[in-house]
Amino acid sequence: MSKIAKQKAARLFLSLWKLTGYRVKKIARFSEQHNLKSIAIISNTALGDFMFNTPAIGAIKNRWPDAKIVMVIQPRNLALVEKSPLIDNILYWDGKVGGMMKLVKALRKEQVEATFILHSRAPYDIVAASLAGSDYILKDVYYADYQEQDNFILESCLSAFYDNRKQGNIHLIRQKKRYVKFCRYYNAVRRHVYSGALQTSES
Repeated sequence: MSKIAKQKAARLFLSLWKLTGYRVKKIARFSEQHNLKSIAIISNTALGDFMFNTPAIGAIKNRWPDAKIVMVIQPRNLALVEKSPLIDNILYWDGKVGGMMKLVKALRKEQVEATFILHSRAPYDIVAASLAGSDYILKDVYYADYQEQDNFILESCLSAFYDNRKQGNIHLIRQKKRYVKFCRYYNAVRRHVYSGALQTSES
């Protein structure tokens, strides 16, 4: 099955999943009243990708210092996070469909309220966060995720997403710095949203 077909199948499945009563909450920015207690962060691709994501992980913790942070990673990246004071729990997932339901069960146990997808494999990352009951799902959408389509096929399944195309083909470090601005503080989030980089998904 092609990547486009997988994304379309996931979108159909998640539209049917709404019959259970689940709805991802749409958001343009987090306010001071969004006092999240449990957050999942997914960064389960290559080691280099994970290293680029570490500033964003710290920014999320800065924004919600009292929240439980559940990190979803590849096992080979354990040494980078196992002693980190930022991380409260570590889950392993390779981004493939085979281990997805095990991850869903673990995330449900953690009662995750928000999932930040920094770098993972679409569409399974979004499906996993949805099945886990995450109220907010925010994804850093890469060029490859669009699969040469005008719009990201799964954008309706997200609370909001960072659209890299709005900034042009910038270096990954700059891309993550912009994502950090979105995550770090309420006022920074507000400015970044109005710049058009953070896209609110339509219902």
